[in-house]
Amino acid sequence: MLRITSGALVTSTARPVVLRVTKARAAVGVRVTPKRVTTSRRAKVAITVRAKGVNARGTALVKVGTRSFAVRVNANGKGSVRLPRLSRGTKKVTVRYLGNANLTSAKKVVRIQVRR
Repeated sequence: MLRITSGALVTSTARPVVLRVTKARAAVGVRVTPKRVTTSRRAKVAITVRAKGVNARGTALVKVGTRSFAVRVNANGKGSVRLPRLSRGTKKVTVRYLGNANLTSAKKVVRIQVRR
């Protein structure tokens, strides 16, 4: 860096400073409706991503068994997906927010009891 002061050319000997900005930590909330999921009723998974001082937009992945669904998370941190019909039994639903330039990724696992 060169500075001109009072007509003289002065060079700076200071080293450049590297600043690291850490990402904010994201938290995922998951709500499944209806409360009683049956083999004939499809479940809807609502996702809420929260973080302090940062808009939590981006993409989340919802995984049920071997199937995965991409969900767009809007600027308010909300997104939802309607799941296909599920067979009877307890299903594990994994929601993973992929993060963005300002937020870390986050994961939440919920279990759904599917009845006949």
